[in-house]
Amino acid sequence: MAKPTIRIRQYKSSDHTDVCKLFTDGLSRLIYPEGFDIQPYISESLSDDLSKIESTYIMDTGSNFWVAEFDAEIIGMTAIKKINDSTAELRRMSVSESSRRSHVASSLLETAETFCNNNMYNTLRLTTTTVQVPAINLYQKFGFKEYDRTTHGLITAIHFSKHLPEP
Repeated sequence: MAKPTIRIRQYKSSDHTDVCKLFTDGLSRLIYPEGFDIQPYISESLSDDLSKIESTYIMDTGSNFWVAEFDAEIIGMTAIKKINDSTAELRRMSVSESSRRSHVASSLLETAETFCNNNMYNTLRLTTTTVQVPAINLYQKFGFKEYDRTTHGLITAIHFSKHLPEP
């Protein structure tokens, strides 16, 4: 019998419950500064773009949303959102705790970068936080450079950018 492999594919509406759980679990497991409550951000995200993935990412030209699947289980996700004709934003990168360090995030990031190259973007941006150290390391490994930091209460956001090679 063939061993199951990780498959990256476009999001479909039947993935919605699993995607929301993956997002919530991923952020809930992080260690935050004392006194910081992540729940309002989770609730806002679930009622914003994650409540309408098709219209926000799939039907919006120049944007997309993918899931990573292993043995029929969704273990990762990411999205690209068009900012303008030359710039896109990487959003909603998350990998299940049991699948970390298995190259799932790298595969998702490669898929997103290929999509950006195919859509002629020159720049890919993303925002993460200082508590997401493995994500920071991954983005730096892929050539992203920090260009700004902003503070939101007890959390510091790091803004990264990467110049994409011309196709």
